[in-house]
Amino acid sequence: MEDIKFVTHGNYTFDFKALVRSSKKEVAGILVITKSKILGRTYYTCIPINNTELDKNYWADLRYWDRDLIGTYCFYSSGLFANIFSEKFNNKIVKK
Repeated sequence: MEDIKFVTHGNYTFDFKALVRSSKKEVAGILVITKSKILGRTYYTCIPINNTELDKNYWADLRYWDRDLIGTYCFYSSGLFANIFSEKFNNKIVKK
């Protein structure tokens, strides 16, 4: 596992980690450890990469989160992934 980013926002923390498949040297998914101080709960969620079956499990996990938690999660995860994608595509543009 490789640390990606740790975020604290209000009553929530999000710890994003890359799950690395060492045999193939590739990222298999993103583990997000989410803590809610309000509910006193910790959620372990995996964002799968290229796995339709596991995508269904990811969706099933998220749909039970409360509105505030899911909104905060969406804001930070989408920002994180936008930054990752922009770095990748900016590198491609520079190489052209």
